[in-house]
Amino acid sequence: RSLKEAIRKAADRLGMPDVLIYNAAAVTPAVPSALDPDQLLRDFRVSVAGALIAAQAVIPTMRERRRGTILFTGGGFAFE
Repeated sequence: RSLKEAIRKAADRLGMPDVLIYNAAAVTPAVPSALDPDQLLRDFRVSVAGALIAAQAVIPTMRERRRGTILFTGGGFAFE
């Protein structure tokens, strides 16, 4: 909910963006055999659900304008 609110407040002040760059991640180091499922869900909310929420917040205006760019970026965690 706070992400939606932050995007709305920014859009009210600055206008809807032409570009969304999503690079948020929550990473809890753990081996799969010791990973706490609740922690995994908390990380998922930031890393995946947050990306979905952010995209859904800007897509309607981008479609209406018939332009816009959404970039989902990440770091090197996949290599660690």
